[in-house]
Order: sequence, then structure tokens, then C-alpha cells
Amino acid sequence: MGNYKVLITMCCEYKICDTVYYGNASCLHCNANIEIATGKVLEDGVELLPYSVLMLYHPDIWPNDEPETYYNWTLATDPVDAAEKVQAMATAANKSVNSIGPEDIKAIAIFRGHIEMEEGVSQ
Repeated sequence: MGNYKVLITMCCEYKICDTVYYGNASCLHCNANIEIATGKVLEDGVELLPYSVLMLYHPDIWPNDEPETYYNWTLATDPVDAAEKVQAMATAANKSVNSIGPEDIKAIAIFRGHIEMEEGVSQ
């Protein structure tokens, strides 16, 4: 358990929780397992783990017929959750682009852990 308190908006009336590893919190009053970023109550024993996700945009929106990707880190309960969270990040990052939605971005690689990507490396 962490040694500092955080305020959580979804739990019991006390709303004060103690942080645990990787973005979970445990309510000091009712012991609910909570995802800090969203306030979502998780099942007992579920931990958020770090993931790195590489997404590929649909070919119809590739500039100059060159594959376009999106890469980001997240904390998630499993690889599917990680892909969904990064898909939402990619959609939000491209909200100004002509109607790019979640269906236009698919995960092509999901790695457990936060992996640093080297900038400017190409073949």
C-alpha cells in the first residue's frame, strides 16, 4: 500500500483511499478496489498493469499509401483492456482529423510493460 492518500469520486461516502501499485486504490472504509484514473470499481484482487500498445490506422486513412501507426502506454487489467484504452487515446488524439473513429484503429502489438520507443529510427 502507498503511504499517501488520494481522493476518489466513486466509492463509499468516505471517498478517501490508500494507493497501491500501478494505479489501483483500496478504500480505507469499504475496501473497494478502485482504478484511480477512472474511479471504476474493479473486482477484488484485480491489479492494473503497465502495457505498451502499437495501433495501426485503417489503410483508407494512410497518407501517401504509407502505413500510419499510433503508440502509447497505459495501465490496464489485461491486454484487451490495454488495447481499448490506447484505441480511445488514438481516437482522441485524432479528433480533428476527418471522422477517425475507434473502428479505424486496430492493435497490432501489445507488450506487457512500458517500452521506450526510439525516435526517428527507420529502415
